[in-house]
Amino acid sequence: MKKTFIQSGMVAFMAIGALLTGCNPGGGTATGGEEPTVAIEVVGSASMNSITVSFTPNEVASRYEYAISAADGGQKADFVSGMLASIPVDTNEAVEETFDDLDVDTYYEIYAIAYNAEGAAGPVATYGFKTISDDFNVSLYYVSDNSAGFRIERSDDYVSARYALGTPDDLQAFLDGDSSLDATSGTLSDMSNDFAQNYFDLEPNTEYVFYCMGQDRFGRDTQIFQVPVTTYEEGGNNDVPNVEFGINTQDFYLQRFNVVRNDLCGKVVVGVQTVGYTDDILFGEQAAWEGKILDAVDTWSGLTTVQPMKCYTAQGSATTVDAYNTALTLDTPLDVYVMTYDALMNPYAIKKHDIVTPPFNDAVELPDESVIEIDVTDITSTQIAFTISYPDDYDANHIRAYRMDFINPNVEGYDPTNPDNMSNIVNAFVTGASNSMGFVYGNPTYSNTFSYSGVDGFVSGSKVYLGVLPMNENGLQDGFADAVKYVEIQLP
Repeated sequence: MKKTFIQSGMVAFMAIGALLTGCNPGGGTATGGEEPTVAIEVVGSASMNSITVSFTPNEVASRYEYAISAADGGQKADFVSGMLASIPVDTNEAVEETFDDLDVDTYYEIYAIAYNAEGAAGPVATYGFKTISDDFNVSLYYVSDNSAGFRIERSDDYVSARYALGTPDDLQAFLDGDSSLDATSGTLSDMSNDFAQNYFDLEPNTEYVFYCMGQDRFGRDTQIFQVPVTTYEEGGNNDVPNVEFGINTQDFYLQRFNVVRNDLCGKVVVGVQTVGYTDDILFGEQAAWEGKILDAVDTWSGLTTVQPMKCYTAQGSATTVDAYNTALTLDTPLDVYVMTYDALMNPYAIKKHDIVTPPFNDAVELPDESVIEIDVTDITSTQIAFTISYPDDYDANHIRAYRMDFINPNVEGYDPTNPDNMSNIVNAFVTGASNSMGFVYGNPTYSNTFSYSGVDGFVSGSKVYLGVLPMNENGLQDGFADAVKYVEIQLP
């Protein structure tokens, strides 16, 4: 009978809290001694469309039943007479039930009645409440084993809100503005109409409550919204879309992660950025995405153009994700977001991992640029076709990647045939001052066709040079060769 709920509404309720006596036909009314009773208690608070309550019978009760009604004036009499459809519980165990698909801004009553072993009925417990209107609402956005998000939706009549994440016992602390909640609290004074507050450092298998209260333009407070949520056990579980995530290999550029999905997880998207790179457009009160990181990462992962945060996808039989640190730096903290999807490919939950690119490895040798081969296959008045390669059996630790570019003495003034110029050319490749034409990672053979016109500084009849600077796993932090390998190109 127990309904496990992950979503919970948050609304103020009008509690009637009275125990009224009634009888059920055929069973009689319990008299003398202790009566069988059942208590109704709200879990959190009602939302626009749902409420979660617990039913707890006393020791005298052997069974009980409950129902909900939205009829004007209630339907207690119909419940007592058996005319109102009810849900039976054939034990005296407590159950938790979520009533959903309720109407907005509507008054409801919940009834419950218990019976003793002889079938005699106790008093009817009645609980009245009203679902909230849709002008201000707070709801669960997602939850994992160590993260959760909560959405605050409002109409233009509400100008601010304050919130905090605490334990089920922190209601008074929230009301008092207690400093014990400072780390998880905040105030939205210039809030958007649909804002999400995210937490990425929660404890697994722990009960939390998100508290929130809005204020309208006349200074009137809303009711206190309470959104209870329990994080999953550590590592998640197999009852929800979940993924085992870990580091496979790393260098200054490639970040290869293991992603093992369970049967409920349709795919995984991994978003990688240097720490805080997109925070201003993700999480700020007036941020473009208004804190709704599930929506943002889902959208970015589908872009074929530039993504604000680089996102990489694993689905089908994939058990790894190759993500990249485009800053090309060592010992650099990264924000890595791992978002799971359900079997229907809907975003389900997101977690954040703090990962650092590897430190400098002084045990690896510098690349030998002399093993690079540059083959210019065709030259016309507008194009240069070429292939760059190095031996397949060359130690991968020595050449992990390379930068390539044209060296044009007509523009830069540097001629690589003059040894005195080489350090300046290498520095231009390392710093990007050369407007590097390309970066190739982990590929011994690369072919391309470079197109140019007079505005590129390629003058008919002059010489240019195609240069390649190889680097090892340390990349551009002292992991590059001492010189650029180059070939001379005579323009027609």
